[in-house]
Amino acid sequence: MEQRRKKKRRKRRRNQIRKLILLLSAVVILTAVAALIVGGLRLLRKPDETIYITIADEDFTRMSEEEALSRLMDKYPWNLSVRYNGEVYSVDNLIEEELQRVVEQAYREKDRITSEREGRGFWEKLGARTSKEPPVSLQYEINIPEVEDELKELASALSEQWGVEAKDAEITGFDTATGKFVYSQPENGYEIDADALSAALCQAVENGDYEAEITAVANSVAPSVTSSDYKLMGTYKTTATNNASRNTNIRIASQTIDGMVLAPGEQFSFNGVLGRRTEEKGYKEAGAYANGESVQEYGGGVCQVSSTIYNAVIAAGLQADVRTGHTFEPSYVTPGQDATVSYDQPDFAFTNTTDYSIGLRTIFENPVVRVEIYGVPVLEEGAKRYMQSEKTGEVDPPAPEYIEDPTVPFGQEVISRNAVNGSVWKTNIITEKNGEIVDTTYLHSTQYKGKNAVIRRNTTNPAVIAVPQVPVPEAPAAAPVEVPAE
Repeated sequence: MEQRRKKKRRKRRRNQIRKLILLLSAVVILTAVAALIVGGLRLLRKPDETIYITIADEDFTRMSEEEALSRLMDKYPWNLSVRYNGEVYSVDNLIEEELQRVVEQAYREKDRITSEREGRGFWEKLGARTSKEPPVSLQYEINIPEVEDELKELASALSEQWGVEAKDAEITGFDTATGKFVYSQPENGYEIDADALSAALCQAVENGDYEAEITAVANSVAPSVTSSDYKLMGTYKTTATNNASRNTNIRIASQTIDGMVLAPGEQFSFNGVLGRRTEEKGYKEAGAYANGESVQEYGGGVCQVSSTIYNAVIAAGLQADVRTGHTFEPSYVTPGQDATVSYDQPDFAFTNTTDYSIGLRTIFENPVVRVEIYGVPVLEEGAKRYMQSEKTGEVDPPAPEYIEDPTVPFGQEVISRNAVNGSVWKTNIITEKNGEIVDTTYLHSTQYKGKNAVIRRNTTNPAVIAVPQVPVPEAPAAAPVEVPAE
């Protein structure tokens, strides 16, 4: 009986163990199934693929690129300007390019990430979901560019635009009654303080004050030249002959030129000023050279005026543009220092190469021709300038000219004019300072023709018998006799 009860207890215990095992198995199976269900649900749940965009601590995630740029432009409004004397200049937006750059960079990165996601395969997408990829966050700051150089250029440009140059005194005319030049009144100018303006603009940008209005400050600028700065730049004089017709021509030419004013860069042309020398203008016939020959023509002798001007031009520190030497050596200036003229060529010309007007005086006080050039001196104080010429060679005279003279004994020759050699002259410009030569510069070389001998002879009348010859004095030169210059 006891044995049977023990047997039942063992059976009951086995049944309980069996139930417990079944229960535990069920729990394990249910847990596994639940895990599979949860994992499946996780695979089915789509992760947060939003690309978050933050620019300058502001969220632009839900905005389009155009909207983002518009929002930044509103956040950083630009209305920087400069005011001067009632005029306002609007400064170009110097940060707009940086705003565009940041927006373009952010949205370009967004497009790249989106395109990369769309190009993933199944397993890449599955891996991305199971790995719990965090949302993408793009963050950018606005870096205000360095604009110092641009603002310096702008300040300089506005200084040029708004500045008013001081007006220097200028020679405006000549008063014949007083014999003096007339000058304009100098006027102060105004110069924008470009450094101060540039600094103020830079400070406004640095402070983020993009809507500031900066007032430009102008300083008074005094003229650099007044009428007292105009002085005698150079002068020269020559002495004329006692030929009345020739001196009349010199007087008319001098009076025509006297008082001329040349603006900076303006050229003086002797023939351009005098034009053709005609009887209607009062010119007389006098000795002159034409094509290498001595002739009588209206205006003969005016070369002395052009030559005197030439020397004054050199003395003033200027240069001749056009200059031609005479056919034969001149007597009123040293050879090599003359300037011949004839209408319409050759001409004599020079240009006012100074920064200020110059006045030209040509005065004839018989027998002296005097030229004075007034302006702002270009030579240093205590300096003077002049031409120095030296003869460097001779030129053979042309072949003799034979004149048939039946009064000369048959077969004999009589010299009416001896031959004269031509010459070559080298001319330098000498600059002296305080009595000492400080510079010698070669200017030009001039060649003058010689004069042929004139010989009378008889080759056609043998009836004339030779008689004792009385020496025949040398005939005067064909050109007018002139007194050497002082």
